[in-house]
Amino acid sequence: MWHHFQYVYGLHLMGHDVLFLEESEDYPSCYHPRSCEMTTDPAFGLSFTHKLFSHFGMGDHWVYCDWHTRRFYGKSESAVRTFLNQADLLLNISGVNPLTDKVSHIPRKILIDTGVGTLIGREIL
Repeated sequence: MWHHFQYVYGLHLMGHDVLFLEESEDYPSCYHPRSCEMTTDPAFGLSFTHKLFSHFGMGDHWVYCDWHTRRFYGKSESAVRTFLNQADLLLNISGVNPLTDKVSHIPRKILIDTGVGTLIGREIL
C-alpha cells in the first residue's frame, strides 16, 4: 500500500483531485499478513487503508470495490462514478485493476509497471 500511496499523496500535494481505487475482482484477492493467506475478506486491508489515508488528511480519497459482496468502502458507488466521469487521467499502478468500461472514457492513461523487467521481458520475447 505504501508503494501506491506515494503516487496518490504526491499528486494530492501538488493540488490534484485524486482517488485511490482498488477492486477485488472475483477471486480471493485480499492478503492477510497475520495468517499469510489470500482471502475474500477485506477487513484488514480496509482498516489499514482507512488509517493511512486519514493520517495524511486524505480520508475521503480512497475506495475499495468488493465485488464478492457488491459493496463499496470509502466512497459510495455513485460518488465513484461521478469522480470517474470527470477524471482526465488514469494512473494505473502495477496493472492491478483491469481497464473496464467505467474507466475506458478517461482520455489519458498511464501505466506504471512495478514488476521488474515485465515490459522489457515482453519486448525481448
